[in-house]
Amino acid sequence: RFEYPKTMLLKNQAHTLFDKGYKFFVLNLAGVRFLDSFGLAVIISLLKECRSRQGNLNVYGMNDTVGRLIEVTRLDRVLDAWETENQALHQVKAV
Repeated sequence: RFEYPKTMLLKNQAHTLFDKGYKFFVLNLAGVRFLDSFGLAVIISLLKECRSRQGNLNVYGMNDTVGRLIEVTRLDRVLDAWETENQALHQVKAV
């Protein structure tokens, strides 16, 4: 049985929300133990789409492994990453 990858579910759900006019997203990465290149590509794609609509993507809850990967790929220079949900939500409300 084929199981739809969670990254594709995220991408499809986000595009459904984009179609409804949403442009600010807060993504909880607490349950993500590892990101592969496809997962990184989806995050970059979502970030670019948010920004093209004058919105933004905030992430929070990264573990050390995911955080290091974000740093190594230099995604930390463009991605707004926070430790807690409250911090990430506060940044959306401040816009």
